[in-house]
Order: sequence, then structure tokens, then C-alpha cells
Amino acid sequence: DSLSGEEPTLDQVKHILESHLPSSLVDNEHACLLHQYALNKATGRSIRGTTKVYIRPHVSTFYRSKFPSHSVAAFGKPAAKVGPAPLSFTGFATKFINLSTQPVKLYWDAGRITSGPREGKMHTVLIGTVQSMESIGTASHPGHQFFVATTYDKDNVL
Repeated sequence: DSLSGEEPTLDQVKHILESHLPSSLVDNEHACLLHQYALNKATGRSIRGTTKVYIRPHVSTFYRSKFPSHSVAAFGKPAAKVGPAPLSFTGFATKFINLSTQPVKLYWDAGRITSGPREGKMHTVLIGTVQSMESIGTASHPGHQFFVATTYDKDNVL
């Protein structure tokens, strides 16, 4: 596809386009624009043409509003502004580092089960195994409790 320093012809540009795109996407207008670009590239001149663009609407148009923008004339009130959503995540990122010489398992202690066939038993969730001198992280919230245990017995809390 290289043209070795020569100015490409319109047919050469079309051929290059057709080798990379489906023929349904290659039309004379786009090939002509690319041809002009190739001719003007060395001089740095810009080219003029038309293209299809998507104009991104303002975010407020995506939501139903108490006073939509066309209601100013109808009700004499300005449109309600859309503001940022309030942040509600109050959690933390936690990181546990195993400084021992043996791997350990990290568990989340979710407390006792309050109903069902396992009522009264402890509900624990394995977060993962942490190798010696390695770390593991997870999301957490205030009040969460974690414990580490040996890899062979989760009841052997360290």
C-alpha cells in the first residue's frame, strides 16, 4: 500500500480504503477527502469537507425534570438544574499483610446466623489465602471484623 513518496491518485486511495474497510463504507466523498489530505499533508495546509458528527447533549436532557426546558414559557419558571449525585459509599479499602513465615487464610467474620437451619452458627467468608510476606486487599465498611487462621484449620484463629 506504500506509494513511495509519489502523490497518490484518487483510485489508489480508493484501493487502499477498500483493502481495509468493507466496500459499503467506501464512497467517493470519503475517498476524495483522504486524497486531498494526502496531497496537502506535506505542506501542512488544511482541507475542507463535510463529515457526520454526534453532538453530545447536555446531561440534564437524559433525566425527567420537574420543569423541563420547554416549560419556561409554559410556567414562567426556569428549568431545574441537574446536580451531581450525592456520594453514599462510606466504606474503606483494607489491606492485610502476612509478615509470618507461613501462609494464612483471611476470613470475614459476618457474625452469627440468625435464622434457618444453621441458626446460631458463625457465618464466615473466606477472602483468600495470603502467602508469606504477601498481602491481600478487600473492600470493607465500619464494623466489619476479619480474622486470620492457619491454612489447615479455620478454627485455629491466629
